[in-house]
Amino acid sequence: MEVQTRPVVDLIPDPNNARKHDQKNLDAIKGSLAKFGQQKPIVIDKNSIVLAGNGTLAAAKALGWKDIQVVVSTLEGFNASAYALADNRSSELAEWDTEVLDATLKALMATEFNIAEIGFDIGDISLEAPDYSILEDGETGQDLDDMRGEVRKAIQIEFELEHYEEAQSLVKFWREQGAYVGMLLIEKLKSEKQKL
Repeated sequence: MEVQTRPVVDLIPDPNNARKHDQKNLDAIKGSLAKFGQQKPIVIDKNSIVLAGNGTLAAAKALGWKDIQVVVSTLEGFNASAYALADNRSSELAEWDTEVLDATLKALMATEFNIAEIGFDIGDISLEAPDYSILEDGETGQDLDDMRGEVRKAIQIEFELEHYEEAQSLVKFWREQGAYVGMLLIEKLKSEKQKL
């Protein structure tokens, strides 16, 4: 299998591509290409029609790439169409190992890697909700380090009186959803920091 470099403008998206790429999917592919470069070639037929990698081609165009790596398949007709379907279907049938996924995403976030660049967000992490019960009755005098799980301390955040009830209501809402409120706050603070 020979990997070739071809001009992006010479490649033809598959007009019969059964796989749709919404904006979130394209943004994830763009993020991956921008961060890591092209790590696998797209597959084209002898007429330069893309059999596998239509999303990658669209993302490369959006990024302004002039060239892209390809391999030329010898498949034709129904076999080429069947391969295009099989390529998409095989990845769709795979499942995540949620423990490994969670650990990997958490490790990436600990290094301040923006997981949104590769199509993930905080909602993709399965988090066991910490026990916030010692905080619910106001100041209890208990040591906040007694909270279970990985939560060790609560950070005191000051609110103007006019915002206090809204903040309290939002925190309660997200806890009821099973969200890890601390991580939601961290992600928002990181996002705002990147805008500076």
